[in-house]
This record gives sequence, C-alpha cells and structure tokens, in this order.
Amino acid sequence: MTSSKSSTAPGSAQSRPPFWARLPVLAGNLIQLGGIILGVLLIVLAAGVSSVAVASAALAVVGIVLVAFSSHSIGHWLAGRLVGLRFAYIGVRGTDHPETYPPGVRQIFSIMPMFTMVSTRRSREAAGRWALAAYFASGQTTAVVGWVVSAVLTRVLNVPGSRVILPVVVVWAVGTVLVAIFNAKGDYAKAGAALRAGRAA
Repeated sequence: MTSSKSSTAPGSAQSRPPFWARLPVLAGNLIQLGGIILGVLLIVLAAGVSSVAVASAALAVVGIVLVAFSSHSIGHWLAGRLVGLRFAYIGVRGTDHPETYPPGVRQIFSIMPMFTMVSTRRSREAAGRWALAAYFASGQTTAVVGWVVSAVLTRVLNVPGSRVILPVVVVWAVGTVLVAIFNAKGDYAKAGAALRAGRAA
C-alpha cells in the first residue's frame, strides 16, 4: 500500500525499492483524487449493470481497490499539511513491504503502482512528536476508511456479491491495520516510533 517515506522515521532503517517515477505533489494528488472519483463511479456503474452479476461484482471490486489505494498517500499529505510539514514530491513504486503479503498477492502488489508521499527532512525535524505521529498514521487510516466505505457503498447499492464483498473487505482492512502496527515499515508502527523518540528526547 502507499505510504509516507519512512527511511527518516524513528527506528526505521530498512532499505526500500527505488521509485519508478517522482511526481510533483499537485500532479500526484490530482491523480489520486481522480482514482477515488473513478473508483466511486465504477461502483455506481456496477450497480447499473447488476443484471450481469459477474461483471457487476468485478467492477465493484476494481472500484473498491481504486478508492482504497488512491486514499492512502493523500491522507499523509492532508495530515502533514495540517501539522505544518512540507513535501518534496510523490514517488511511484510497488509496495515497499512485499514480504507481508502471501504469494500471488505479493507479486501483484510489487508491480502495482502505488504513491509514496515524501516530506522534506527540514519540516520533519521541525515537527513535534505528535505531529509526526499524526502524519505517519494518517495514510493507513484514510486507506482503511476508503476500503470500508467503498465496500459499504456496494452493499447500499445492492451490487451482486456485495454480501460477500463487504465482510471480505472488512477482514482485509483489519489485516492491513495489523500489518501497519506490527511491521516496522507500517504506518502505525512508525507513528508509535515517533512518539517514543519524542519521549526519549
């Protein structure tokens, strides 16, 4: 999933795959907003073609994935701006922690373009521990909201298969939260490390 750049997060020294591209912040955010809008439109379209159940369910799943993956990095940006951080660019690459996914999903996520919000070192150094914690935690939080709300939308619109889609997405979202807590590269782990580093200082 997308993230904030964490090589500068307290306690995180893991190497990460190189970026495929570096986008201006405005361009990257516009692409993500477009992904969210397109994802919602696909879910609405899925409800409109409900007579073809398989196609409808497939459109809904693609829409959910678009919303969720487009909600992560922009969440970092929103929180970061609120706490005074500045951003250099938005990087694009596959997942930076493929080891947390099962075989098959790992390979897909490694080649799926994901956005990484890269804040400036100076603004991070000037931020307090609570500001950094909010910045790190925000991406995972907005992604989970994206997963669950878009899945709920499929249920509200009575998309075929939504009775299965919704609980599966909820379980997946819970899984991503656990990874974000217990994996050192995870957003919630980085937020906790920022708080601990602040207390130590």
